[in-house]
Amino acid sequence: MKSSNEANLQDVRIKPPSECTDEEIQSFFNLVKKGGEVNINTLEAGIRRARLLAFCYVNQKLAGVAALKNADRGYQNNVFERAGEPKLAEKFQSEIGYIYTGEKYRGRHICPILVQHLMNNSADKIFSTVRMKNKHMIKIIRKLGFHQIGHKFVGKQQDKGRYYVQLFIK
Repeated sequence: MKSSNEANLQDVRIKPPSECTDEEIQSFFNLVKKGGEVNINTLEAGIRRARLLAFCYVNQKLAGVAALKNADRGYQNNVFERAGEPKLAEKFQSEIGYIYTGEKYRGRHICPILVQHLMNNSADKIFSTVRMKNKHMIKIIRKLGFHQIGHKFVGKQQDKGRYYVQLFIK
């Protein structure tokens, strides 16, 4: 699926990982890795397990990515439990994540366009977890109709230490 001329975007592509080339998967991985907010040891497997991947190309260069992830049930239950909303976990099928826009492409609204495309291509109930320090992403998620539930909780990544996370649903 392609869309042109949205916020000066040349090319938005949405497709399942099974239809991606190894080069596309590696490019997606490399861009998300630059964001520094995910565990790179599990990133490639998570990308390949995703329901849909979104790619934005500007002048044929990868500018931004996002994914509609098939949430692992154990992870999902843990997130909702830690946010104080364990009974809601079973109502959601997918998670929006692995969102990153390259630095030189920021300010072009790439992230919200990619997330909107993913949501438009899914009937799933969707959740997202966002680090509390990522105010820009919180603003985007809210503008896209997500609302905060539960309370913030401590996340932990071996190389990043402790941080606070908030759960959002749509």
